[in-house]
Amino acid sequence: MSSRTPPSRTQSLPKTWPRRARSAVLEVISAAHVALVHSRAWSADSPLRRVRLKAEVTALETEVALLYEELRVKDARMARVSARHRPYYTPRERLDILCLRAARARSAAETARRFLLTAPTVAEWTHRRDEVGVDALLATAKPVNSFPAFVSDIVLRLQRLAPHIGKLKMAQTLARAGLHISASTIKRMTDRERSRGPDLRISAEPETKPVVSKIIAPKPNHTWVVDLTVVPTRAGFWVPWVPQALVQLFPFAWWVALVIDQHSRRVMGFGVYPKQPSGAEVRAFLGRAIHVAEQTPKYLISDLGAQFTAEAHEMWCTRRGITARYASKDSIRDSSAVERFFRTAKTEWLRRTRVPLGREAFRRSLSQYVGWYHEHRPHSGLGGRTPAEVYEGRRPANRRARYEPRAKWPRQSRCAAPQAPPRARQGAKLELIVTFADETKLLPIVELKRAA
Repeated sequence: MSSRTPPSRTQSLPKTWPRRARSAVLEVISAAHVALVHSRAWSADSPLRRVRLKAEVTALETEVALLYEELRVKDARMARVSARHRPYYTPRERLDILCLRAARARSAAETARRFLLTAPTVAEWTHRRDEVGVDALLATAKPVNSFPAFVSDIVLRLQRLAPHIGKLKMAQTLARAGLHISASTIKRMTDRERSRGPDLRISAEPETKPVVSKIIAPKPNHTWVVDLTVVPTRAGFWVPWVPQALVQLFPFAWWVALVIDQHSRRVMGFGVYPKQPSGAEVRAFLGRAIHVAEQTPKYLISDLGAQFTAEAHEMWCTRRGITARYASKDSIRDSSAVERFFRTAKTEWLRRTRVPLGREAFRRSLSQYVGWYHEHRPHSGLGGRTPAEVYEGRRPANRRARYEPRAKWPRQSRCAAPQAPPRARQGAKLELIVTFADETKLLPIVELKRAA
C-alpha cells in the first residue's frame, strides 16, 4: 500500500452477526498485530540493509493507514455537527491550512472538503492573504454590525440601576436617549454576563402585549376608561393574619380611582380614598378630571361595579353628552388600558416601596409616579412613545437622529426599530447618565451623551 493514497473506507460488521463473532474479529485483529510486530522485530534485526529498509517502509505504511483511519473517525463525528455550531479555526490555523493547500497543490474545493469548510471560505482567506498580506489573515475581521464593548457596559449598568426593567422596555428607553438597539441584542448581552456568575437581579414580571379594545379611540379625549383598585399600605392585607388579610380599608389599604385616556394612555386624573368610594364620590372625581383637562370624552368605559351601573351614573353621563359603555363580565378587553396601568404601577413601583400611611403623602407619591409615567416611560402599545408625546402631539424622542457607535455601519442600512437617521458623526463613544425621579430610585430617567 502506498503512503500517498488513503486507504479504502472500512466496512462495518453485519448487525446479524452474534456477539461471539464480533469478539472473534477483534481477537483476530489483535493476533495479526502481534504477528506483525514479531515479523518487524526480526526484519529490523536483519544484517541485510534491504530487509531493514523494507521493514521501515512497512511500519510507515501501517502508521499512515492508522492515521487515516483516526482522521476518518474524527471527521465523521465533526461532520454530524451543524456548520453553524462547529468551532472556528483560529487565525493561525487558517494560515496553516493555506500553507498545507499550497504544499499539496490542492484546489479550494478539495481543501474545503478535507477541513470541513466551504470553498468560498477558503477562497476568501486566500483573497485576504493576496490583497493585504499575511497580517490581514492573522487579524480577525470585526463585523460591521458588532457593537463596541461600551454599549454592553451601558446595558449592564442600566440593568443594575433599574433591575425591574425588562429587555423590551430597556430597548425602548435607550431608543429615546438616542441609542437604537434591539431587545434580542440586549438579551444576548445580559445572558453573556449572567453566564459568568450567579444572577442576583430582582426578577421582573414578563411584558405582555396590550389587548386591543373593541372601541378604538382615534384621537385623545375620545374615550376614557375609569376603574378602581386597592393598594395595600405597609400594614396591608398581604400578610396572612387577621384582620390585615381580610379588611380592605384604611389603615390596611388605600382605594384609588383612576381615569385614563385610551388613545394616549395618559392618566387624566386619580383620587385616593380610605375605603371603597361611593357612586357620588366617583362622579365628583370624574367631574374634577373633566374640569382640569378642559375636555369631555365621547365614551366613558367602566366595569360593572355598583358605582357605574347605578341610574345616577348614567344620568350624570347623559347630562354631559357622554356615552357610558361597560366591559364584559367575563372579559376586560374594553378596560385593558387602565388595568394595564394598574399592573405596571404595582409591579414597577408600589410593590417595591412602602406605601405611606398619610393620605396626602400617598397622593404626592402617586402624582410623582404618574408624572414620570407620562414623560419618561415608553409604552409598548404606543410604539415606544410616551403618553405625553402622544397626547400633546410632540415628536417622539425615539424618532430623532440616533447615535451610531458602529463606525463602519452603512448609513443607509436599517437600525433597530423604530427607524431613525444616524447623526453626522458615527463611531462615537457614549456615556450613560441615569437620574431618578424619586428618592427610592425606582423611576429612572435615562440619558446618553458623547464621552469626552
